[in-house]
Amino acid sequence: MSNSDVVDEKTLESLQYDARILCLGDSWTEGLCEDSVFEIEGEDGKGQWVMTNPHPYAMKMRDVLNKELGWNVRVDINAVSGDCVHPSDGKFRTRLSASLSKAEKEKKEYSHVIVLGGLNDLVEWQEKPEDVFQELKGLWESALLHGEETRVFGCTLPEIANPGNEEYADLIPLREKLNKLIRGYCNGFHPRLKLLDLDRKYPLTSLPDAKRKELWQADGVHPRRVGYDALGELVGNTIVSEFRSRK
Repeated sequence: MSNSDVVDEKTLESLQYDARILCLGDSWTEGLCEDSVFEIEGEDGKGQWVMTNPHPYAMKMRDVLNKELGWNVRVDINAVSGDCVHPSDGKFRTRLSASLSKAEKEKKEYSHVIVLGGLNDLVEWQEKPEDVFQELKGLWESALLHGEETRVFGCTLPEIANPGNEEYADLIPLREKLNKLIRGYCNGFHPRLKLLDLDRKYPLTSLPDAKRKELWQADGVHPRRVGYDALGELVGNTIVSEFRSRK
């Protein structure tokens, strides 16, 4: 994905579709997996960094929605590895605005918007959880204003680091604090704002060693391909459950 102010979406598109979903995020949404490589576009070496061999969770999510609900789904993946939620460090706000504006101009609004981000803010820029939360709130609320039927999913931050790895030990209470704020807000603020609790539903440290190595990369931060598929199933089934609960 292009790391610029101009949105550069990867689209998993059906010519005719029952739902249009925006997946907004960073490397987790882009699909940074065990065989992904970053390369510079252009023969002169002056282009932008792009990821080769990504494996976004959206692919499996789309399959689940088709299987369970019979939906043909268009998925727009607006993801930039390393990007941050806070505007002093990242471009989540700019990218979301561009995606929503594009859909509105096409008169094909999003049925669902999934926002997964904030970890880079804590890891790379030492932003306070409260400040990251305020920015996430702004993203969710902008998405809610996009369409009268748009469902917005706010995601808690998944676990990071393998057991015994002290590299991110100081981040544990910060991540837990941010997740507590996310849970409290997404559970009741607005009927179309839904919680996707990845922290509790997509575990790391509680997994047996064999399962952890199957799903997670050695960095203790990113899933493997099979792990992204498991994440996509979780996200897809969450959307299915929410849709069926409306009836």
